[in-house]
Amino acid sequence: MRKRPSSGGARGRRSVRNLGERGKEMMPEATTPTATEPMLLTVRDTARALAVCEKTLWVLTRDGKLPAVRIGKRGIRYDLADVRAFIESAKGPETAQSSEGVTNGH
Repeated sequence: MRKRPSSGGARGRRSVRNLGERGKEMMPEATTPTATEPMLLTVRDTARALAVCEKTLWVLTRDGKLPAVRIGKRGIRYDLADVRAFIESAKGPETAQSSEGVTNGH
């Protein structure tokens, strides 16, 4: 039986801080897909991009908070636009205002 190489962190898991460039690759800035950017993300890549475990992702999907694309009988993928929309909807009013350039009383 072959051992999988460790990716660092506790029990071989990557922490949110250790995603670094990989996290940027999974959530690119462009809103339209390019030849190098996937239109759909796998369950694993979506969970990593959101810094949640796959079980949490399944719960978000089951509860209708994050739509999924079914491919065949078992394949599940997530549209990058839906992931971005979920992130925006999950931000509180204070966070949403500060991302639009509004500061706290200054």
